[in-house]
Amino acid sequence: MKRLSWKWITLGLVGLAFVVLVGIRISSSLKKEPERQAMGPFRRGRGAETVSVRVEPAKRSTVEVLGVFSSSLQAEQEMEIMAGMAGRLAAVNVKEGQIVKRGTLLARLDDKELQLQFKQISARLQASRASLRQVESRLQRARADYDRIKQLFERKAATQQELENVRYQVENAEVDYAVAQTQLQQIEADYELMRLRLQNVNIEAPISGVITSTPPIAGGHVNTSTLIARITVLDSLEVVFNVPERDINKIKLGQKLLISTDAFPGRQFEGVVHHLEAAIDPQTRTMAVRGRVANPQLQLRPGMSARVEIVLDRKENILAVPREAIMLLAGGSYVYTVQENRAKLQKVKTGVEGRERVEIVEGLREGEMVVVVGQQDLQDGQTVVPLGAGDGEKRPREDDRPPRRPDRDSADAAITRRGGRAQ
Repeated sequence: MKRLSWKWITLGLVGLAFVVLVGIRISSSLKKEPERQAMGPFRRGRGAETVSVRVEPAKRSTVEVLGVFSSSLQAEQEMEIMAGMAGRLAAVNVKEGQIVKRGTLLARLDDKELQLQFKQISARLQASRASLRQVESRLQRARADYDRIKQLFERKAATQQELENVRYQVENAEVDYAVAQTQLQQIEADYELMRLRLQNVNIEAPISGVITSTPPIAGGHVNTSTLIARITVLDSLEVVFNVPERDINKIKLGQKLLISTDAFPGRQFEGVVHHLEAAIDPQTRTMAVRGRVANPQLQLRPGMSARVEIVLDRKENILAVPREAIMLLAGGSYVYTVQENRAKLQKVKTGVEGRERVEIVEGLREGEMVVVVGQQDLQDGQTVVPLGAGDGEKRPREDDRPPRRPDRDSADAAITRRGGRAQ
């Protein structure tokens, strides 16, 4: 009986140990299952077929951190041309979209009535000047007579009455001369006013640029508040973007900008920072920055959306790899290295990210070869045939490239973004 009891106790302990071991294996398997699911095609695969991959070495490079801001193009200089006086619009010589030079005749007012008035006032001016000359001649004769009679009076050869008479004549001539001068000045002022009105008949461009408004129709009546044309200078445009407070000290006058627009996909236009606002907006904690972009071929237009890139930081001589090599898996960033023709999944710690390269802080040594194309279905430990950038391998399709980081949704995946809204 005693032997039987020990036999059952032994069997029970063995069974309990078996159950514990099975539980541990199941628990371990459940813990590793999320990691295996996250690894997907990157799990070990020594039995998988050999594939070709393109590799590049981890090397020291210069990485620029870019700030990317949303803005819109706007005219740096624009002028609205009004009619200089009221009248009938006789002719319009320009149309919307036309390029004009300074001094170009934009429009012309009807000047028939003004020309008649100008002839009349010109005749009055000539008559007034002739009258002034006659009065001036009388005044000179009166003064000469006065001087002669005065000398005779001093020699007792003329009477007091004769002296008083010539003095009276001089005074009258001086009054007539003053009146004639005043009349001439008034007519000269009227003449200049009429001449200016005639100049306003021709409406000319004060600056060179492009007509960006629809001119009025010839034959209509206009006044001094009527817009004849809006001229916009397009050979250089402006972008205004808001920089966060933390990045203000990284923006300098004359700093280079790269501007891209939806109208010209894949193309960038160069510009420079030409103005920094003196104060920070207390509501948004941002500072407005103005950039100027050259537009000699007049391809860009005010109102176009713009994406502005500017270098906020620059790190030189740092270990970096192409951004295509970085994969985001469960637990961090990884790259595939190639050692003895086998792919090895290597966890790395990244630093700053530039347009094309990403800084590697930990996990790689300089010169190690990393896979940059072909790692989509690669497995850890799989045999590979490494191809360099110049080996003539046809570049895989976009579908064969490594997945982008989930927190990036555009071509800016490798750019450290700084958001900004146009003013």
